[in-house]
Amino acid sequence: MVRKGVLLTVAVLLSVAGIAQAGGWQPLTPTRDNIGIQVGATYLTRYIWYGIDLYGDNHSAIQPFVNLDLWGTGWTLATRWTRPNGANYENWEQLDYTLAYGGACGDPESTWYKPWQVGWRYYNHPDGPMRYSDGCTQDLDRQEFFGTFSWPNLCSAGFVPSYTLIYVKPEESGRKSNPCCTCSHQGNSYWRQGGGFVHVFGITKDVPIMGFSSISPEQVLTLGAQAIYNDSMGGRNVDHDWSHINWSAQTDVKVNENTTLTPGIVYQTTMDKSVNSSDEWWAFLTLTILCN
Repeated sequence: MVRKGVLLTVAVLLSVAGIAQAGGWQPLTPTRDNIGIQVGATYLTRYIWYGIDLYGDNHSAIQPFVNLDLWGTGWTLATRWTRPNGANYENWEQLDYTLAYGGACGDPESTWYKPWQVGWRYYNHPDGPMRYSDGCTQDLDRQEFFGTFSWPNLCSAGFVPSYTLIYVKPEESGRKSNPCCTCSHQGNSYWRQGGGFVHVFGITKDVPIMGFSSISPEQVLTLGAQAIYNDSMGGRNVDHDWSHINWSAQTDVKVNENTTLTPGIVYQTTMDKSVNSSDEWWAFLTLTILCN
């Protein structure tokens, strides 16, 4: 499975390189003025990761973040800190780091115009590893490779389909962390049996609504749906099956020229109990500040 993931990633990156070369892509001259910097934070009423309720018991979370647009070249760097707002989940506090490259294929006015992005993300748990009462420990770190594509001009009615492929890889080799440990937690990685692919088929539509202020007199409500096929990612007992559908609604509210509030709500229809035992719903509020 790991070999397949590596080969897939190499193939995607080579394809991207070919697209960039064919399109005559040229990087901008690096200057401080054209580095885009965004800072902000998201409050989540619960933290659901690819359908999985990682914190359990419906714990909320806060996610401060920093996003860097590197000189308009298509390269971006991002870091995000996810912190549970409750006790007993300290080991699950995580910092994730993302390196991505994006662009587009085709004429922006053509039907088959296709924005895309590929990237790598690492999830680090500074308070790990997970410690059990019987003395065993398991590392929570993991990484993922992803590629996403969308077709904004495909449907004249304004529906925008998209597809995202994600490969999750456990960071550790899976060896027992303590040779004397006899517990049932097999392997040094919590995700030892949890590597695999996730396929996300999405569609969105922007609906004009009344604005909330003079700064944003024309408001847009983005409605979305995502059908997720989980190809055994998340554990040995996770099925190869359609796991869930996410239904969402969100809108950007301009506070001033550099500050945006984004409230939203998501409802998860769970179709496979091996990923989540119940339907879920959560709300979120994101504050984004453009620093330059």
